[in-house]
Amino acid sequence: MLIETWQLLRALERSGISRARKHKRIQSPGQSFPCLRVRLDKNFSVSSVEDVSDNDWPSWTVMEGNQSSFPVVRVQEPLMRISRGDKTWTRLGYGEKGNRRSPAGDEARLNVLEGLIGTKEISLSDKTKKLWKRLREQKAKELAECSINDSSKMNAIALLAERFSEAAKEPQTFLMKVAEHAVSKLSQGKLKAIDAVEQLMVGKGPPDESGDIPMVVVQLAFDNEETDNGYPLLYSQTVKNRLIESLPQDPLRRVGSDKRKKTEPTGVDALTGEADILEEKSFPKVNLPVPSTKSTQKKIGRKPFPLASMFSEAHCNNRYGMTNAKVFPLAKARATHLKEALEEITDDNRREKTWQHVASGRFKTYKGRKIETPDLLITYLEEKPMIDLKTAGFFGQSQSIVEAKFEVDAATVCEAFRGIESEKPNSRLNLFLIREASKGQAQVVMAESLKVKKVLDAAGLWQKAGSNNVPQVTMYLPQIIRNGQTITSVEDARPSAPYPDQVVRLLSQQWVRDGSSAKGTNGKQQKNKQEIVGPGLVEVLSLMFRMEGKWEATLKNMISLLIRRVDPLLIGIFGAKHAYGPRYAQGKHEPFFDYPRESREIALRAVGVLGILLDSFNIRKEKYMNDPAYQIGQVLSLADTLHKDYCIVVRKGELPNSLIGTSLMRRALDDPSGALADLCERMMEYVRWAKVANEPQNLPEDDPKRIAIREARKKLRQYQPLADHLGTANLPSECDDVMKAQLLLGFLASQPDDEQIKKGKESNQ
Repeated sequence: MLIETWQLLRALERSGISRARKHKRIQSPGQSFPCLRVRLDKNFSVSSVEDVSDNDWPSWTVMEGNQSSFPVVRVQEPLMRISRGDKTWTRLGYGEKGNRRSPAGDEARLNVLEGLIGTKEISLSDKTKKLWKRLREQKAKELAECSINDSSKMNAIALLAERFSEAAKEPQTFLMKVAEHAVSKLSQGKLKAIDAVEQLMVGKGPPDESGDIPMVVVQLAFDNEETDNGYPLLYSQTVKNRLIESLPQDPLRRVGSDKRKKTEPTGVDALTGEADILEEKSFPKVNLPVPSTKSTQKKIGRKPFPLASMFSEAHCNNRYGMTNAKVFPLAKARATHLKEALEEITDDNRREKTWQHVASGRFKTYKGRKIETPDLLITYLEEKPMIDLKTAGFFGQSQSIVEAKFEVDAATVCEAFRGIESEKPNSRLNLFLIREASKGQAQVVMAESLKVKKVLDAAGLWQKAGSNNVPQVTMYLPQIIRNGQTITSVEDARPSAPYPDQVVRLLSQQWVRDGSSAKGTNGKQQKNKQEIVGPGLVEVLSLMFRMEGKWEATLKNMISLLIRRVDPLLIGIFGAKHAYGPRYAQGKHEPFFDYPRESREIALRAVGVLGILLDSFNIRKEKYMNDPAYQIGQVLSLADTLHKDYCIVVRKGELPNSLIGTSLMRRALDDPSGALADLCERMMEYVRWAKVANEPQNLPEDDPKRIAIREARKKLRQYQPLADHLGTANLPSECDDVMKAQLLLGFLASQPDDEQIKKGKESNQ
């Protein structure tokens, strides 16, 4: 990330934008681990243990590595060692193999924790004992020294350092007091975080057969007992800002330390070519925004990642001869500035403006289900890096967004870009994509600098192809409630251009069972799709912006993937749409209702992407709608309607599971000529009936049978010319991906009326 962040820093400096003050050792405690607030009183004792809500989460801690953090301390081992066969685990809801499908009730768990107090001792490993000694003798002392010359603003730090140093002299006794207060508060109903207390005391389950304990992390945010002395609170922004100014950048350079005079390494900064004091150990960690595992979670989490990582602890890195900060000579001050620039551009208030989480086409398993692991997209204009414009939202929207349209966001962004481009024709949009490569390591998977004019041109083509290069395909979207908001129904929804990251999600799902969400024998809805690795945003943007040397191969891969993964949904949902009516009139279950609004929206989105991909092949609808592949799809669609009308009149509304055209669609995608031959043979009965069927005059005009006969005659006039034309055409025995796309669009499109057939045109042109 060094080069990309350096370019960002220079853009901010050229624009005269001041960065928020940062410190490489002062971090925001992560919210991915539970946290308890532990208050210490003037008698150097634990006074209470409290819940920590999102609104009062500690704003800072001094951190070196993942363990050495203060005053928010990370406890990474349970306080009590409970053997594998102990009955405690059974009472807490764990099975014989150490698994826990569901915890015991809170009351039962509280009884277990209360029973452990006084019967089990605190057992700390040598490593943990050394940690608590270091926290008391070094970390607390360092903070106390920082507060010496500023007693008014740093009073809270001085108090805590003094109280912690005394209270933690005997770590076992100190931590037992923490456990006792936590359990007492739970029993009084004044503490809700029973999960955090249980993990703190006994961990996340019994040891395995080799004695290894499951990893656990519980954060203890130490604080002073609340007073009204008028001084700023410990975790206030005032205290944090003052500490940023007074805390040494290097922990070895504490006030009063003999190591302060140590000669610092100097050399040439690889970014500027200037001589300076270089970063010696590791690069600063940047707190980057990370998504919640809950798609509806609005709060933004943070996770620290180094600017560059070549960890010395990983022995495989030693073969390169250089690790940590030695891999890239960088001035200490500049490293801090890079960290500040990246955290400034990814500030919470800049979401959708300069950064956004976007689909990656990759998944991880969380609590037995697959969830998306999004990438972090950072984008900014070189001339105006902090412009108040939803530039990042142009490329994708969070899944928690209720309803958004690419055309709306793109119109706003493009209008602003046109103004910038007219003022500065060489303006550029820089964007880079960051992915978590492994635990604690992030890498840039894409970095591009695009001319604003190129972005404008690409956006225009994308929108036009997604909505105009497709035939007339419509779908009814029912009213639903999504994320607590009502989404109104749409009578005839049409395809439109998707956000680029919506294409990623579309291609990372394999639809099964015709895309239907029908209920199984157990009464539960069956899963209609499987998450599967697909192309990332890098590939989609290479196609959107026609990146040289990349987009042609991406195009071929994407159209092949789209057809394989989405055609079960498209054939299933439009086949159900063709068959809609007779079952509903008889009060029977209608298969079309097994497709919820989300599935219907995805089907329309897939149609829009097909239009974009065909346009990228330089194939316009004015041409492909006259090609045999598209016309075969139309014939199969007309056959569905004729078959349905026949069943309404002759079979008294009894429909087969699949109409004739729908049943032949999959064969047509593999062998179009063979499928058409089968269709002609099987359609003879329905064609013969449609030719001679007469409306029963004794029935009302709106009777379903009379309507079906009239419709059948009309569709026959459309079906026969197309079928006769295809019968004399030289049809292929197999389809390539482009032909499959055209055939699908023909099947999905609305059918032409009589006047258009006579003119040799279709309403979609």
